[in-house]
Amino acid sequence: MRNIGVGVIGTGFMGKAHSFAYRAVAGIFPGSLRPVLQSVADINGEAAEQAAKQFGFLRWRTDWHALVEDPDIEVVSITTPNVVHREMALAAIAAGKHVHCEKPIAPNADAARDMMDAAEAAGVVTQVGYNYIKNPMLKLARSMVAAGELGEITGFRGIHAEDCMADIAGGERRGPDFREAWEIQRIIDTAVRSSKLRTWQAIEQAIE
Repeated sequence: MRNIGVGVIGTGFMGKAHSFAYRAVAGIFPGSLRPVLQSVADINGEAAEQAAKQFGFLRWRTDWHALVEDPDIEVVSITTPNVVHREMALAAIAAGKHVHCEKPIAPNADAARDMMDAAEAAGVVTQVGYNYIKNPMLKLARSMVAAGELGEITGFRGIHAEDCMADIAGGERRGPDFREAWEIQRIIDTAVRSSKLRTWQAIEQAIE
């Protein structure tokens, strides 16, 4: 089993989730690769240092540029506010890293397209964290719709309850540049979960 170096940018809710996952994946899904937590970066040095101690990262940084340029890192997880995803992803891709970027991938389609084009040109592997789509519960719901068990679907109402972004001061701690972005992200990050599920079902039905 070969070791593969991993770097995580961001130490918030999703940064912790990615770190937990990388630590556990080799035991749950044994294969040819074993993730090694090489480095974690956050603009808050105390948070970065704490994450390194908590999850076992070999290094911590306050400058994410140093992380993506680290030769020991092959995979970069981007778990920061959406407004900086593009810049970080493009830098990581330019450095030849594979990228796992959290959702929503970007604030607008143009930024997302830039990231996609860069990844395709570089030939690196990329992934967006649409983990709910792979949830067995949702596959069951889709199969029930496809089988006609719920009759003709004429409307959809989705409710997503999650408090990980309820902290209003989240943007304040990141500085004035993130204040507005944080408010927008709190809306987008929760709304996208319900809307993407309905879109996914509609596309699958259209294909069939």
